[in-house]
Amino acid sequence: MSKSLPRHPDTGLLAIGETRRGPIWPVLGGSGDGDGNTGDAPPADGTDKPEGTDPGDTGSAGTGTDLGKGEAPADGSGARETGDDDAKVKEARAESARQAAAAKAAEKKLEEMRASVGKAFGFVDDDAKDPAKLTAKVAATAQEAREAKTELAVYKAAPKDVDVQGLLDSRAFARTLHELDPAAADFDQQLKEAVAAAVKANPRLKLTATPEPPKPPARSGADTGAGKGEPGQLTYEQYKALSPSERMKATKEGRANQILGRK
Repeated sequence: MSKSLPRHPDTGLLAIGETRRGPIWPVLGGSGDGDGNTGDAPPADGTDKPEGTDPGDTGSAGTGTDLGKGEAPADGSGARETGDDDAKVKEARAESARQAAAAKAAEKKLEEMRASVGKAFGFVDDDAKDPAKLTAKVAATAQEAREAKTELAVYKAAPKDVDVQGLLDSRAFARTLHELDPAAADFDQQLKEAVAAAVKANPRLKLTATPEPPKPPARSGADTGAGKGEPGQLTYEQYKALSPSERMKATKEGRANQILGRK
C-alpha cells in the first residue's frame, strides 16, 4: 500500500513527491518566498539544468544577446554595412570633387577664349594686368599728348611766311623744342624765339611771296570802229561776255551795231 503525500502547512498544496530530504512542493511563480526546502526541489519537468543555461538568462554564462542596445550582430553584418556606407560617402565626395575641378577648368578655358577673342578684336588690352607695361603705356600717351600740344603751339607761333612742316621736320629744331617746357609761363615767348632762330639758321624755311595772278582785262572793249567819231564796236565774244544790263547799255550807245547788223 502506497504512502499518501503530505500537504503544505501554509499553502495547503499537496506535495508532488518525496525524497530522503523531505517532500517536494510545487513552485508557485518562482517568487522565492516559499519554504526553504523548495530550493532543493528539482524542476517540475524532472530535468536538471545547469545554472545560467536558460535562454532568457542575461548572465555571463548565458548565450542570449541583448540586441536592443545598438550593439552589432555577432555575425558582423553591421560592420560590413557601415564599411559599405563609408565607401559610398567617400566615392560621392570624390565624384563631387572631380565635377568641381572639371567645372573650374571649363570656366578657366572659357575665360581664356574670351580674352583671346577680345585681344584679336582690340576689346581687351594685353598689357592691362602688367604694371610695368601699363606705366610705360601711360608715359607714352603723356608724351604723345605733349608733342601734339607743342606742335599746335608751333603752328600758332610761326609767322605766315614760315614753312611750319619743314620746321617740325628739322632735327635741330626738334631738339630745341624738346628742351622747352609747355607748362612754363613764358613758353609762348620761348617758342617764338626758337622759331625765329631756326628760320635765321636755315633760310629755306622762309617761304617766298607768291606773285598775285594778273587781273583780267576790262569788259568795256577796245575802240575798233573806224567810223568818224563813232564809239568802238564790240566783237561777238565781247558782247557775249557782257551782262544783260551791259548789253542793253552797249546797244543804246551803238557799240553793238556791227554785230547786230545796224548802220
